[in-house]
Amino acid sequence: MQGSPEPTSEPEVLAGRVAEFVKIGDTVRRPATDSSASVQQFLTHLGHAGFAGAPRFLDTEPDGSIVLSWLEAWVPAGTECWRLGRSELASVGELLGSYRDCVAGFAPGTGFEEGPQAVGAGQVVCHGDIAPRNTVFADGRATAFIDWSGIFVPTPM
Repeated sequence: MQGSPEPTSEPEVLAGRVAEFVKIGDTVRRPATDSSASVQQFLTHLGHAGFAGAPRFLDTEPDGSIVLSWLEAWVPAGTECWRLGRSELASVGELLGSYRDCVAGFAPGTGFEEGPQAVGAGQVVCHGDIAPRNTVFADGRATAFIDWSGIFVPTPM
């Protein structure tokens, strides 16, 4: 690793819908995929833009997996979505608004593989899968979105 925090606990496999993630201490290892460079670039931008609603990109592993910060809170499983009330759902909208403000100035650089290499006027890079299973909740509010593997720039209509 290139300076990642040293693991402080045993690895814990976190089941994902497409890939398995591994939690080690207060970090998550995301397996290398075709979108790894895009995810790294985009999460780095969100961090610099001050968006607190996404994991932080920390490092890369020799095998190409990326190391992200762990977000401690509750992510509803498919059968737990009924627990979300109006205030929790409204907070998802607020978090999306904050995301929109922070992503508005993003200009993809070399290696950004998701959609076109340029973001046109009025376009933003989308998460692609905002759902309860990809939303972190704490104290009755949406605090972050996870699983950034589906980011894309929508094609103009």
